[in-house]
Amino acid sequence: QTRSLITPLVNHSCLQSYIPRRRIQKSEQTVIFGGILDPHFGHFLINSLSRWWYVLSDDCQDYPIVFITYERDPNPFLPFFSSLGVSTERIVLLQRPTQFRRVIVPDEAVRDIEGWANIAWSKTFQKISRPPESPSDKLYLTRTKLADSEEVNEKFLEDFYTEQGYQVISPETLSFAEQIDVLAHASHL
Repeated sequence: QTRSLITPLVNHSCLQSYIPRRRIQKSEQTVIFGGILDPHFGHFLINSLSRWWYVLSDDCQDYPIVFITYERDPNPFLPFFSSLGVSTERIVLLQRPTQFRRVIVPDEAVRDIEGWANIAWSKTFQKISRPPESPSDKLYLTRTKLADSEEVNEKFLEDFYTEQGYQVISPETLSFAEQIDVLAHASHL
């Protein structure tokens, strides 16, 4: 008996290796490859925004930005692109294998597995950063308000960090822009 090693979160319609030519959608557009639009907040910040240094550069033209998506809804982060000054109409979420006339593939500005990031990656966040309403240099990000949180000793950690002068916040209770503002001004996380 064999079992599948394929995870249910991957949109296999975009990632299959051998697609019959008649099933490939063709487009005469030039596009910018944005990578995988990940619905997980941390992966979105690190992986999905890794190529945005190019989109925000002066050299970039207003080509559509294409993303491979997961099967579940990736839309929670689409408003983020508007805060960068990029119309969501430019964002294309690939739903099936597509061959474009030309694809611009910017290098990744951060590689979490290799443990490095280029300074260009931070410019994405600087573009939308504004002073927070109540500045706090030291933040502890708690997970107690997540619906499926199974953290151990989280209340203890919240109390400990509060005593050390940290502000305890639940990122999921803030708007996306508020999250970026707060994180951009934290000296300690």
